[in-house]
Amino acid sequence: RRPPRSTLFPYTTLFRSKNPDDWLSLEETCQILNVSERKVRNLQSGGRIGFVKYGKKSHYKAADVLAILLKGGVDIE
Repeated sequence: RRPPRSTLFPYTTLFRSKNPDDWLSLEETCQILNVSERKVRNLQSGGRIGFVKYGKKSHYKAADVLAILLKGGVDIE
């Protein structure tokens, strides 16, 4: 089930300057998904979100973050 459009609006406005091929920082990903850093790391280790490591920092695929949002959030399996 898809969340109401009003719920998605604040998060999708953050994507206006992003392309699906862009990479998001951990902080941006947490803000967009409205979850903790630990939850994003769990998504990462579970293979539900694409990521790359630059040194000690992880960056996440904007397309995967948007897909999670459109499915209804991180709690939807």
